[in-house]
Amino acid sequence: MKTLTFEVEVDDQIAERVRQNEGERIKVSILIKNLLETSSRTDARERIKESIHRLSEEAKRNGLTEEKLAEILEEIDRERD
Repeated sequence: MKTLTFEVEVDDQIAERVRQNEGERIKVSILIKNLLETSSRTDARERIKESIHRLSEEAKRNGLTEEKLAEILEEIDRERD
């Protein structure tokens, strides 16, 4: 498959975070790719279901396990407190 690169305008804080962190770059790339791939669906419910499925499959391919997801969610909860 041929790929293309394009630029997206973001504020300077986001740009710096993504620039400095490969994990952030991968996450942003996955999210944008998913958005573009599912945006052609007209039914919002189907778009959401397809999006969740695609993100879940991508997460599994990248090594996300139920245990790791639980750790991430716990970390998010701690950061919110």
